[in-house]
Amino acid sequence: MPTAAAHAEQPPAVSSAPVLSRDSAFEEVRDLIRQETAEMLGYSGIESIRPGRDFLELGVDSVIAQEIRHRLSAATGLTLAPGLLFAHQDPDRLARHLMAEMAGTTAASPAPTLDVMFRQARHRDDLHEFTTLLMRLAAYRPSFTAADVDEGRVAVPALARLAEDGGGPRIIACCTTSLMAGPQEYARLAGALRGRYQISALVNPGYQEDEPAPADLAAALRLQVRAIRADVGAEPFILLGHSAGGLVANALAAELEAEGVGPAAVVLLDSYPPADAVLGRWIPELLDGLDLDDAGVANQRYLAWASYVRHYGDFEPLPTSAPTLLVRAGEPLGTVPDDRDWRPSWQHPHTVADATGNHFTMVGDQVDRTAQTVHDWLTATL
Repeated sequence: MPTAAAHAEQPPAVSSAPVLSRDSAFEEVRDLIRQETAEMLGYSGIESIRPGRDFLELGVDSVIAQEIRHRLSAATGLTLAPGLLFAHQDPDRLARHLMAEMAGTTAASPAPTLDVMFRQARHRDDLHEFTTLLMRLAAYRPSFTAADVDEGRVAVPALARLAEDGGGPRIIACCTTSLMAGPQEYARLAGALRGRYQISALVNPGYQEDEPAPADLAAALRLQVRAIRADVGAEPFILLGHSAGGLVANALAAELEAEGVGPAAVVLLDSYPPADAVLGRWIPELLDGLDLDDAGVANQRYLAWASYVRHYGDFEPLPTSAPTLLVRAGEPLGTVPDDRDWRPSWQHPHTVADATGNHFTMVGDQVDRTAQTVHDWLTATL
């Protein structure tokens, strides 16, 4: 099977497919999307790209998604927003969106209010005060409690499939709590591990429009535990998380073990405890690495992010019985302190391994080394 990572190294020339217009049929638009996706992934034809199959599951990562967006922009004459393929997750939904864009029935929206304010706060170097205000504002969002989950008043979300083929235990990748959190964070890691493990992504509730936010950490974890148990049944599984996603993985491991259905292992990818002073030094670099959408980040994402800053702000890593691997970045993201090691530490029993690259590139351009490190440890441990 072609791999996205290998093909992304030598992207093909832009397709000579005919330019689309507002008069194009739905099937024509959808087939062009399938054609461009197939070419970028190295498939011989569009038959391999089922119309309803998620781009992430197909192996589309952020680099390939950007190239497909450029191709579709050229074919339609439209200026298409970053994150297009992840906002409209499969060829069917993306085709409907492009048809609406070409017909002029999607109104141009101004940048979201909170996004404008966030960028101004960054310019003024006043993010601490802005985040404090956001946390207060986020408390007024519609929310749900753990009791709401128990009583069935909150829909249990399905996990996003990233890789279906693999003989190893299912890996559940816990999304981070950043502004741009979502399954796409693990697309390249899933591509590097495809064929060895089934991989799904678990989102944190509250990031989507009209989606209630958890009132506290207990509510978020209760819903996510339900989602995991519905997904894996009685099969063994591994929890994995990059950055703050590692804190989510640790908290969920403790919750699941308390219910008698703990993970077979936990993998932390460069995860720092919230109080670690190194992170405070690197806030500008952490924000720069998020690849914020030029069209603006939606208000609900700012409010969700602020909620999780509050939920995990005082979180202390929990002891778990599952074997735990901490994979540390090989390069610092910014300036390093003189009086301590800049790399993350974990206060509970674990194994340490070092990757190449920094906090972001270890799951980006240098993800192959990270994936191999994780695979080697899992093979030796399980």
